[in-house]
Amino acid sequence: LYTDATKKAMRISMIDTATTIGASDNPTLEFDMAKVQTTEWTKSQGNDEIVSQDITFKAFYSTADAQIITARLVNTKTSY
Repeated sequence: LYTDATKKAMRISMIDTATTIGASDNPTLEFDMAKVQTTEWTKSQGNDEIVSQDITFKAFYSTADAQIITARLVNTKTSY
C-alpha cells in the first residue's frame, strides 16, 4: 500500500496497560484518520536489536465522514 499511493484509514493508539481506570479501562489516547497516504517508510534493525520503523504520512479530509481527524482520550479527568 505504501508504494501505490492508496489512501487508507489509520489509527494511532497510545495505551497505558499498566494502569487501570475503574473496573477495566486503561488510560488511552487515540487518533483516527479516515484517509491517510503513506509517503515514506523506513525500517532499521540489527542483529539482536529492536526493530525501529519511521513512517511519514499525510492525512486528507474525508467528504464521506466530514472530517480529517478525531481524537479520543480516556483518563480520570471528568471534564475540561
